[in-house]
Amino acid sequence: MKNSILTILTLLIFQITALSQPCLPEGIIFTTQSQIDSFQINYPNCTEIEGYVKIQGNAITNLNGLNVLTEIGETLTICGNPNLESLTGLDGLTMIGGDLHIGLYNNLPIIGNPSLTSISALENATSIGGDIQITGNDALLDLLGLHNISTINGGIEICYNASLTSLDDLVNITSIGDHLMINYNESLSSLSGLDNVISIGGHLSISNNPISDLSGIDNITSIGGSLLLSYNEFLGNLNELQNLTFIGENLSIHGNNSLKTLSGLYNITSVGGHLWIVGNDSLTSLTGLENIDPQSISELIINYNPLLHNCEIQSLCEYLSSPNGTVNIYNNANGCNSPSEIAGSCGFTIPCLPFGNYYLLSQQDVSSFQANYPGCTQLEGDVEIRGNDIFSLNGLSEITSVGGTFRIFSNDSLQSLNGLENLTSIGADLEIRQNGNLSNLTGLENITSIGWRLYIGYNDQLTNISGIENINPNTIHHLFITSNSSLCDCDVHSVCDYLAISNSVVDIFYNAPGCNSIEEVQAACDTVSVREIYLENKFTISPNPCSGSVNIRFTIYDPDSYRDDLTILDLFEISGIRIERLLNETKMPGTYEMEFDLGDLPAGVYFCTLKSNEKIQTKKLIIK
Repeated sequence: MKNSILTILTLLIFQITALSQPCLPEGIIFTTQSQIDSFQINYPNCTEIEGYVKIQGNAITNLNGLNVLTEIGETLTICGNPNLESLTGLDGLTMIGGDLHIGLYNNLPIIGNPSLTSISALENATSIGGDIQITGNDALLDLLGLHNISTINGGIEICYNASLTSLDDLVNITSIGDHLMINYNESLSSLSGLDNVISIGGHLSISNNPISDLSGIDNITSIGGSLLLSYNEFLGNLNELQNLTFIGENLSIHGNNSLKTLSGLYNITSVGGHLWIVGNDSLTSLTGLENIDPQSISELIINYNPLLHNCEIQSLCEYLSSPNGTVNIYNNANGCNSPSEIAGSCGFTIPCLPFGNYYLLSQQDVSSFQANYPGCTQLEGDVEIRGNDIFSLNGLSEITSVGGTFRIFSNDSLQSLNGLENLTSIGADLEIRQNGNLSNLTGLENITSIGWRLYIGYNDQLTNISGIENINPNTIHHLFITSNSSLCDCDVHSVCDYLAISNSVVDIFYNAPGCNSIEEVQAACDTVSVREIYLENKFTISPNPCSGSVNIRFTIYDPDSYRDDLTILDLFEISGIRIERLLNETKMPGTYEMEFDLGDLPAGVYFCTLKSNEKIQTKKLIIK
């Protein structure tokens, strides 16, 4: 009898083993209903797929043919099934070794399941090894089916589910190993269901949901990555974040138009990156951020908060006294409209921002620059000059260098760049664009180098680009001259020599004839090697060719007055590189004759450029 029982048990174990076995280590993709329906025929006894599973097909309506599956070793992806209404058929699934993707979005078009109303068939899946992504399922009302999951090793993404109203079925989750993203769920008015989550290993992003508060994430104490709260139109306060003490990376509060206070953040003592407060229309004060260690902030951006006037808090005062990174503060209310304003409220002045940046958005910003930043002549970072009331740049006359991009744009009252005469170098781009009344670039004559792109565009009154002729063409990496409707004269030394450089990157178009294409500018450069402008300034060089010394004679004639004129005489190599400034003095109208020793210069062709009374002449000089 005993032997018979043992025999029966052995047969049962053998039968179960034979009927349940791992299979498909390389994974499988289902694209038709017939593939799903015939799965058990094509793969008999296959209950544990070792590889991945992807289900994507326009004609797939049900998953009943997969009802024998108990485990999937890698990722399960269900996306792009417009006629699939439920996941019935996956009821026996207990473990997914990789990610669970119901819908897919990875910086690509969203591939969801627009008819899917329920994922409850997944309720027996208690273990998921990677991320959970529920994306682009427009008919999905809830997350019933995930209620037995307590720990997520990866992240959770709940995004672009138009009908989703509740997260209650996430209530058993206590820990999220990576990110949590709740974004673009247009019917989701509450975060209830996340109440037991204490820590998030990666980023927390709550964006574009119609929530009015953050109830549901009250118990979170730490976020390993960034905290991003953006474009939640009805979010009025952050009171539910009072248990949060640590953010490992950036803190960004962006575009929450009903947000009036940050007071719920008062227990945060550290961020590990950027602090961004941008575009919150109702925010009036930064109270709530005062306990953040300023040394933990790597960049400070506060802008486009139209009612924000109270920024005098301890963390910001300490940060501005010794910044760790760039500072972008502008377009807020008075009192919080620039770094210098906030520093003044804190009781000190800023000599220079060690990492930049500078935003000058009104004539007052320009005129008071030296008072706001006393002794600041060599600017790190970017400089942006943009304001309809800006008509003069004289307040910037002490600036000698800009470390980043120098951008002058959308200044409808600005007619010239006088005031920038001491500026000699720019570390990145030089951009001059959309200045409707700018007629010339006078004021930029002393710039000899830029770090990357030269962009001149959409300046309707600009007729020539004299003023940038001394830029070393070897420092230009992209020349962009476009859409200057009156610009007809572009053949200055810097541009001509840059066009002659092999493999130069150039865009020239939509200007006036003479500067409307690369070919037009090249033709002007080829045919006019020496341009004599304003012949009333008589200018001669002798002997020419010369050796050793040279005599230069010139006449300054000012028909309007007898005022003193700054006279500059520069010597250039044929490549356009300035090698020596021979004269830089104020001269009365009259005739002058001067002798210069050029004995150390090697034989070759050079150019002398005379500038006086806003007039320019160039003469070729040959040393033998």
